Amino acid sequence: MIDYSFNGNAVAKNVAHGNRSKEQVTMPSYNGQSLAPLEVTDNPSALYPQSKYSFQCSALNNPRIANCN
Repeated sequence: MIDYSFNGNAVAKNVAHGNRSKEQVTMPSYNGQSLAPLEVTDNPSALYPQSKYSFQCSALNNPRIANCN
């Protein structure tokens, strides 16, 4: 985003605003093994239940608990 904003880099624009472009979703590879492409969505939803995580959204000490489903 910064490279596009300050330098007008068209490749950086496609990464930041590509909306599923190859440059936006492709992850790097190492030692011949590639990571899975990123998922892009306008309506994200949780893939796993809160119980999977150490810091759950519904924890009583979460100051943003009102935003949890």
